[in-house]
Amino acid sequence: MRALWVLALLAACAGHAPTLAEQNLRPRKALVITGTVQHVQRDWTYEMPCGIIAQIMRRCDDVQAFNADVSDASGRSTPFMFFRHANGGPHPANGDVGTFTLHWDAVYRYLTCAQRAAVTSACTAEFVWVLESDADMRLQ
Repeated sequence: MRALWVLALLAACAGHAPTLAEQNLRPRKALVITGTVQHVQRDWTYEMPCGIIAQIMRRCDDVQAFNADVSDASGRSTPFMFFRHANGGPHPANGDVGTFTLHWDAVYRYLTCAQRAAVTSACTAEFVWVLESDADMRLQ
């Protein structure tokens, strides 16, 4: 019986996915791409959910999440995200040409997290390429 427990424990450990805390201990990756920004679209799922009254009072203008792609000279496209703050933040637009430094960061689907909050406290992160600031954009 003990051997069965040990075998089950080893199987569980072998399939262990690293937690967010464990992933944050890893060295951060950066990707530098020279290319053209395309397909900039707002993505509400990564923003804090906001009710109608808060929108009327302009309390939802804090952070806006966007998805985009940057295509290099070979035509290869790399998806990335950026977050625009009311007081600044990266502002790439369709057609911007330059060198972009993207960082491998954790992002959260806050809308999904808020919807699940009544059921569970778990809110999982996704890792994506993120343009963190205007300093990471060198436009031509």
